[in-house]
Amino acid sequence: MTSSTRLMTASRWSLALERSSIEFAAKHMVFSTVHGQFGKFEIAVDLNEGRPERTNIEAMIDATSINTGESRRDGHLRSPAFLDVENYPHVAFRSTCIRPQGSGRYEVVGDLTIRSVTRQALFDALVESPRRDQLGNRCIAFTLKGSLNRKDFGLMWKAAVEKSGLVSNSISVSVKAEIVEQW
Repeated sequence: MTSSTRLMTASRWSLALERSSIEFAAKHMVFSTVHGQFGKFEIAVDLNEGRPERTNIEAMIDATSINTGESRRDGHLRSPAFLDVENYPHVAFRSTCIRPQGSGRYEVVGDLTIRSVTRQALFDALVESPRRDQLGNRCIAFTLKGSLNRKDFGLMWKAAVEKSGLVSNSISVSVKAEIVEQW
């Protein structure tokens, strides 16, 4: 991330990047699924353990780090036809509302920005009970899952290709993260 990028700092928690991932999937030609991930990102969690609904989550994703395992496709996804990483190098998310759903489940609503287009995004979250890692630090793992319509963010091909249904409009998103308490 650039020095001009500011994420809120979690007061006592930091991201265990080696145990965290941001992944996505899209249907291709109706019958197969293309999977990918972003290799570079930051997630900041301002955790309120007593009042989880007051927790804040922010993520900043380096759009250039997209990887589907196929370099030609990755280049196309970085191009102006999709993410346009030269002009919009980051994808950002900031939670606006967290609603407890019971048994460690939450609904996370927030602003997702892709290509300077901000839309509301909804994720279902599962938060594990705190545990201790091998060094004795408290850790909390969580998973967020949701989907977005790529067209809402201007991620489209030429009209003829769009009509063919080559790639689905719905993109599934999965965030798996672990935060570690800092002393």
